[in-house]
Amino acid sequence: MGKFLSLDMRESDYQYFTLLKEAVASTFRKAHPHSNKNFEDFKGQDIVNFQEHLSLETKGRISEKWFYTHIKSESGKLPRIDMLNMLSQYAGYHNWEDFLGRHSLSENPVALQKTSHKSLALFGGLGLLIIFSLGYMMTQRSSYQFCFVDADDQTPISQPVDVWVLNSGESPQIMTSDSKGCVTLEMEEAEITLVIKTPYYQQDTIQRSLRRQNEPEVIRLKKDDYALMIHYFSTANLDDWKKRREQLGEIIADDARIFQVFGPLEEGVEMYNKEEFIDKMTMPLKSLRNIEILETNYEKGKIATMRFVQKDS
Repeated sequence: MGKFLSLDMRESDYQYFTLLKEAVASTFRKAHPHSNKNFEDFKGQDIVNFQEHLSLETKGRISEKWFYTHIKSESGKLPRIDMLNMLSQYAGYHNWEDFLGRHSLSENPVALQKTSHKSLALFGGLGLLIIFSLGYMMTQRSSYQFCFVDADDQTPISQPVDVWVLNSGESPQIMTSDSKGCVTLEMEEAEITLVIKTPYYQQDTIQRSLRRQNEPEVIRLKKDDYALMIHYFSTANLDDWKKRREQLGEIIADDARIFQVFGPLEEGVEMYNKEEFIDKMTMPLKSLRNIEILETNYEKGKIATMRFVQKDS
């Protein structure tokens, strides 16, 4: 099994887990660039934001108690293998074994210093080499800004836009737009692919040859009419239930899978088929109102998968 480690923990096991925590923290900061706290200093809303993003990316959940036990503390206790697999997937790996196979403790002196004070002189020299290398690399990079607007009225998209930067041979870099609907990339001139995702707008994929630019590039996103329709149905006072059922039946695929994601006070995800979801949407109860769409995917012009949360009325 190669470098896969049993849960009868040796010192190096926890050092690898420390590396994984750093990779998880890096993934979270790419999606929440305004979060500049150390991962171990998270509390309250910081932990909630991480729980929600982890659920969004892996469909798994951790409790606040688990976060305090395994993330905030240096307990020396390795989590269960299923939790290690989930965190590894969140950080862009297939599982914990894949993470182990693609890392060496000698590649990250910072993690070793957290669990051992040995060989400080060696790590210090390596750290200086890394700093000089990074300084050189940064001089070769330029800033590229992309701003997202509504294709119909040309207004900036104020809701968060997730941008997945796909680099060959690397895990995706995930960024989120700022309050002006823009993202800024610090990259070398290269060929890149951007996957753009945001609720109520159609997912788009663009390819660009990055060259030095003086002005931001404006990218127009088309509204996701079906997602908007479902949100409208869930908030408006409609009396014609039969017509609503017919309209939902036309836009949802027969074998669709629809997932309701619960908030931080409730754990888990509930899955609906087409008929179950239409039943939910056409019951005249306020408790079933106010659906917010997180993501929709289409096949042959109909909704094939969808994820949503239900806001408090």
